[in-house]
Amino acid sequence: MVERLQVRSRSPFEIHHILTGLEKTPEIIVESELFLPEGEGPFGCVIALHGSNGWAPHHQDHVNGWLDAGLAVCKVNSFTSRSIDSTV
Repeated sequence: MVERLQVRSRSPFEIHHILTGLEKTPEIIVESELFLPEGEGPFGCVIALHGSNGWAPHHQDHVNGWLDAGLAVCKVNSFTSRSIDSTV
């Protein structure tokens, strides 16, 4: 089972944005997917974050492995809502 989640976030550009007023930076919505394993919960949950190149198809193998182990997985995509494909 997969549930789409939306999480509020902000994109500070420099450390002083964090230290002097993070609430002044624009708010965005970060898309995430919550994968649940079969069976009755509660489940432990892996928070899966992509690297500098974003999510690649082979990363789903890791998600499937965690699901097979009985863990839920929250797969966060912090690039899409920021219109970023890669940081390399």
